[in-house]
Amino acid sequence: MSPSEGDGYEDFFVAASPDTAAEAPEFEGANVCRAAALSTMLGNDRTAAQMLEAELGELGFSPQLRSGDWDWGTRDPAGLFAGLPPFDGAPEERRVRHWEMVGETAEPDGAVASTSASAL
Repeated sequence: MSPSEGDGYEDFFVAASPDTAAEAPEFEGANVCRAAALSTMLGNDRTAAQMLEAELGELGFSPQLRSGDWDWGTRDPAGLFAGLPPFDGAPEERRVRHWEMVGETAEPDGAVASTSASAL
Protein backbone atom coordinates (compact mmCIF):
# COMPACT_ATOMS: atom_id res chain seq x y z
CA MET A 1 0.00 0.00 0.00
CA SER A 2 1.35 3.38 -0.90
CA PRO A 3 -0.12 6.61 0.48
CA SER A 4 0.38 9.85 -1.41
CA GLU A 5 3.88 11.22 -1.28
CA GLY A 6 4.47 13.96 1.25
CA ASP A 7 1.53 13.03 3.48
CA GLY A 8 3.73 11.86 6.38
CA TYR A 9 3.04 8.14 5.97
CA GLU A 10 5.52 5.42 5.11
CA ASP A 11 4.97 2.86 2.37
CA PHE A 12 4.63 -0.72 3.48
CA PHE A 13 4.62 -4.08 1.78
CA VAL A 14 1.37 -6.06 1.57
CA ALA A 15 1.13 -9.63 0.31
CA ALA A 16 -0.98 -12.66 1.07
CA SER A 17 2.10 -14.86 1.63
CA PRO A 18 2.33 -16.20 5.19
CA ASP A 19 6.02 -15.26 5.16
CA THR A 20 4.97 -11.60 5.41
CA ALA A 21 3.62 -12.27 8.91
CA ALA A 22 7.23 -12.49 10.12
CA GLU A 23 8.48 -9.98 12.63
CA ALA A 24 10.41 -7.71 10.28
CA PRO A 25 10.35 -3.94 9.73
CA GLU A 26 9.22 -4.26 6.10
CA PHE A 27 6.14 -6.25 7.18
CA GLU A 28 5.19 -4.13 10.21
CA GLY A 29 2.52 -2.10 8.36
CA ALA A 30 0.80 -5.19 6.98
CA ASN A 31 0.91 -6.91 10.37
CA VAL A 32 -0.68 -3.89 12.04
CA CYS A 33 -3.44 -4.05 9.41
CA ARG A 34 -3.88 -7.78 10.13
CA ALA A 35 -4.19 -7.11 13.86
CA ALA A 36 -6.80 -4.41 13.21
CA ALA A 37 -8.70 -6.77 10.90
CA LEU A 38 -8.67 -9.53 13.53
CA SER A 39 -9.96 -7.06 16.08
CA THR A 40 -12.81 -6.12 13.75
CA MET A 41 -13.65 -9.77 13.14
CA LEU A 42 -13.47 -10.77 16.80
CA GLY A 43 -15.70 -7.80 17.59
CA ASN A 44 -18.17 -9.53 15.27
CA ASP A 45 -18.42 -6.59 12.84
CA ARG A 46 -19.44 -8.84 10.00
CA THR A 47 -20.54 -5.96 7.76
CA ALA A 48 -17.09 -4.34 7.98
CA ALA A 49 -15.43 -7.65 7.11
CA GLN A 50 -17.67 -8.02 4.07
CA MET A 51 -16.96 -4.45 2.96
CA LEU A 52 -13.21 -5.08 3.20
CA GLU A 53 -13.23 -8.52 1.61
CA ALA A 54 -10.80 -7.60 -1.20
CA GLU A 55 -8.35 -5.88 1.17
CA LEU A 56 -8.52 -8.79 3.61
CA GLY A 57 -7.64 -11.10 0.73
CA GLU A 58 -4.58 -8.97 -0.04
CA LEU A 59 -3.50 -9.44 3.58
CA GLY A 60 -3.85 -13.23 3.29
CA PHE A 61 -7.11 -13.89 5.11
CA SER A 62 -8.88 -17.02 3.93
CA PRO A 63 -12.11 -16.67 1.91
CA GLN A 64 -14.05 -18.06 4.87
CA LEU A 65 -12.79 -15.37 7.25
CA ARG A 66 -13.01 -12.44 4.88
CA SER A 67 -16.58 -13.29 3.82
CA GLY A 68 -17.96 -11.96 7.10
CA ASP A 69 -20.04 -15.12 7.47
CA TRP A 70 -18.15 -16.42 10.50
CA ASP A 71 -20.12 -15.52 13.66
CA TRP A 72 -17.52 -14.61 16.28
CA GLY A 73 -20.26 -13.41 18.65
CA THR A 74 -21.10 -17.01 19.52
CA ARG A 75 -17.52 -17.91 20.49
CA ASP A 76 -16.07 -17.98 24.00
CA PRO A 77 -12.83 -15.94 23.80
CA ALA A 78 -11.16 -17.93 26.60
CA GLY A 79 -12.22 -21.18 24.95
CA LEU A 80 -10.41 -20.23 21.74
CA PHE A 81 -7.09 -20.95 23.43
CA ALA A 82 -8.05 -24.37 24.80
CA GLY A 83 -7.09 -26.56 21.86
CA LEU A 84 -3.96 -24.83 20.61
CA PRO A 85 -1.42 -27.30 19.27
CA PRO A 86 2.11 -27.02 20.69
CA PHE A 87 4.66 -25.30 18.50
CA ASP A 88 8.18 -26.68 18.71
CA GLY A 89 9.80 -24.43 16.10
CA ALA A 90 12.04 -21.44 16.55
CA PRO A 91 10.37 -18.44 18.20
CA GLU A 92 10.84 -16.30 15.08
CA GLU A 93 8.87 -18.89 13.07
CA ARG A 94 5.92 -18.98 15.49
CA ARG A 95 4.14 -15.92 14.11
CA VAL A 96 4.39 -17.16 10.52
CA ARG A 97 3.14 -20.63 11.47
CA HIS A 98 0.20 -19.21 13.40
CA TRP A 99 -0.69 -16.99 10.47
CA GLU A 100 -0.59 -20.03 8.18
CA MET A 101 -3.05 -21.73 10.53
CA VAL A 102 -5.52 -18.90 9.99
CA GLY A 103 -5.68 -19.71 6.29
CA GLU A 104 -5.43 -23.49 6.56
CA THR A 105 -8.15 -24.41 8.98
CA ALA A 106 -11.88 -24.63 8.37
CA GLU A 107 -12.35 -23.94 12.08
CA PRO A 108 -10.34 -20.75 12.57
CA ASP A 109 -11.02 -20.30 16.29
CA GLY A 110 -7.75 -21.79 17.50
CA ALA A 111 -5.76 -20.32 14.65
CA VAL A 112 -6.95 -16.81 15.41
CA ALA A 113 -6.34 -17.37 19.12
CA SER A 114 -2.81 -18.56 18.46
CA THR A 115 -2.12 -15.63 16.15
CA SER A 116 -3.41 -13.23 18.77
CA ALA A 117 -1.32 -14.94 21.44
CA SER A 118 1.85 -14.74 19.35
CA ALA A 119 1.31 -11.01 18.91
CA LEU A 120 1.37 -10.49 22.69
